[in-house]
Amino acid sequence: MRRSGFRRKVPMSVTIAPQNTFVRRYLVVMSVLILAAILATLALRAGVRAKAADPAATVSGQTVPATGELPVISKVSEFTLIDQAGAPFSSKALEGKIWVADFIFTSCASVCPVMTTSMVQVQRAFQDDSRVSFVSVSVDPVIDKPEVLDQYAKRHQADPARWHFLTGDNAAIQSLARDQFKLGHAEKPVNHDTHFVLVDGSGQIRGYYFGTEPSSIAALIQDISKLLSNPGA
Repeated sequence: MRRSGFRRKVPMSVTIAPQNTFVRRYLVVMSVLILAAILATLALRAGVRAKAADPAATVSGQTVPATGELPVISKVSEFTLIDQAGAPFSSKALEGKIWVADFIFTSCASVCPVMTTSMVQVQRAFQDDSRVSFVSVSVDPVIDKPEVLDQYAKRHQADPARWHFLTGDNAAIQSLARDQFKLGHAEKPVNHDTHFVLVDGSGQIRGYYFGTEPSSIAALIQDISKLLSNPGA
């Protein structure tokens, strides 16, 4: 019997299966890659957050301490600048006090307002303890005259008896930040540094903290309390 014109039907699954397999494999591979990218992004963000609060982070080669035993990192030599009242201010006035220093400028519209808000938080935490002082040095002395700093201080409700806003010769300020407080370098100017520096009653630097990170500010408050209860901690 002739079977002319007869064509054997091939199950559709036979011809399509390889394509379906390819598509499935492609989708699986793409899903894995997308998932890996998401995980990598989350890990990176977590790493950035961890670095911000990481007690082992460094600033200018110095270690940002954990809230354990505080190291003596270096010593701040005596310096004199001009305060917001237009009077000479000597670091001798800080002897025997625990103080926190930062470097800002009043026209800054990015990190400086955040830093000052953080400093207000620390001031509030020790508002009834005269043993704690604060020093904010302007890195823009051309604009930040004493009267400008005074207005800035009042705007942020800074206690004038304990929070000193300082200005002076630009070269002296840059040297103070770079050589004494170990902040800033050629690739990262001082006016972009966001660290707070914790100094004990003997003028010794005991720690660096990120002035824009809540977790780091919390650590700073804890470490100030530690020094208050045990100056040699």
